[in-house]
Amino acid sequence: MSHPQAHQQRAVLVDTCVVWLYLSDNPIARLYDVHLARKTLCISFVTLGELHRWATTYRFAPSHQLRLDTALRRYVLLPADRSLARVWAEVIGESNERGHAISHDAAWLAASARHYHIPLITHQPDAFCGVSRITIITEQR
Repeated sequence: MSHPQAHQQRAVLVDTCVVWLYLSDNPIARLYDVHLARKTLCISFVTLGELHRWATTYRFAPSHQLRLDTALRRYVLLPADRSLARVWAEVIGESNERGHAISHDAAWLAASARHYHIPLITHQPDAFCGVSRITIITEQR
């Protein structure tokens, strides 16, 4: 897959929770089909790490680990660099100034969405309520 910056109009950042909905065959995942169709699906290094941590913590059987690895091939892993780290610091500071604590993991996702100028698809929009200049797409009701 080509780099998402070349296709920003088509790229979306998929939050860990949405990836997990698909991996676990949760029917709620179908709500996101319309947002993911014909898009370049991107994930952050944080999502990759969280999913591998869950596989370790919950001692995925080899067949489940293989399913995870296969599913993750569908996503472009967004690169992290110094400028993304600066945006992460901005997101943390901005959220604190607005009185909304944000987890470091959520801040990396928000920073990635802002840095790459792509929408963030999440089922946990409240995790990003203190962050401006990102587009959140959710089906959370």
